[in-house]
Amino acid sequence: MKKYLSIVLALTLILTVFAGCGAKSAPEGKQKKTELTPKSDEQLIKDDLLKAFSMDNYDEMVAVGLKQDAEFVAVAEEAGLDIDEYVNAFASKYKWDIGDISVDGDKALAKITMTCPDFEKMDVIFDQKLDDYMANNDTSNLSESDAKKLVCDIMLEIVKADDLPLKLEDFNIDYSKEDGTWKMVDSPEVEKAMIEAQGVSEAN
Repeated sequence: MKKYLSIVLALTLILTVFAGCGAKSAPEGKQKKTELTPKSDEQLIKDDLLKAFSMDNYDEMVAVGLKQDAEFVAVAEEAGLDIDEYVNAFASKYKWDIGDISVDGDKALAKITMTCPDFEKMDVIFDQKLDDYMANNDTSNLSESDAKKLVCDIMLEIVKADDLPLKLEDFNIDYSKEDGTWKMVDSPEVEKAMIEAQGVSEAN
């Protein structure tokens, strides 16, 4: 979870700098005073969740992560796979939704749901498609590079399908209010569950 937060903080800093450079103040006498309505605790926590998990552009983060996987990139390049096409199709299947946020004094619980590919069902579909291909084609002289291309082609077909099997993963995120600021309580169990839901090993 900390690695997501560090990325978000860096991006937020960059955006703040650019926003400051392009800002223009209104001429004297024309400035209007705007009274800002304080945000509720629930809204503050929701804003933090949106930033912490980059929910508005999570698909982009997944795509970047795949492109940084050296093993995947090496196999894909050797097989002639269009990496951009694959990762964009795969990453587009991810989505976050924020559910109920319950506040109790200085403690709060936020419920979020991740929509992501169902890897177990994808494996079944892959095996079926590979078996069908081998049953209807002569693979006795299939080279290693051709075999890798076949695997990549099948995977691309699967992830681009509109009926790619998806699953919902629910998570409960604890919050604590410290010095007037709501902070996410870091939980190794939740982080591990999120990583597993994305089909990524902890070593990555």
